[in-house]
Amino acid sequence: RRHSFFCTTHYQRLIMEVPGIVALFGYLCLAGVIMFALLVTGFVLLPADRLESLLRRTTGQDTKDPAVWRGFVVNLVAALVIDGVGNGSYALPGIGEGSDLLWAPMSAMM
Repeated sequence: RRHSFFCTTHYQRLIMEVPGIVALFGYLCLAGVIMFALLVTGFVLLPADRLESLLRRTTGQDTKDPAVWRGFVVNLVAALVIDGVGNGSYALPGIGEGSDLLWAPMSAMM
């Protein structure tokens, strides 16, 4: 007797595996959200002098200078715009993949 992919046992296994994969993806997303919340909570509860020392060591600049923060904000906004344009191209079906061929190298150079 010839067995096809959709014979009862194979099909039942496939149907039973899909919810498990979806659940795993959901748990991974939930773990990411929890880790982000713990990170933000850690920064909020960290004493100000310790946070200032950490930021100064990380950036290599005096973080009390307003010009430094303006530079950070400009870089953040530029990164969000670049990502937004790259992700926004996928709103039009079929065009996103083609526009990525042009946008990805341009965004890498920026």
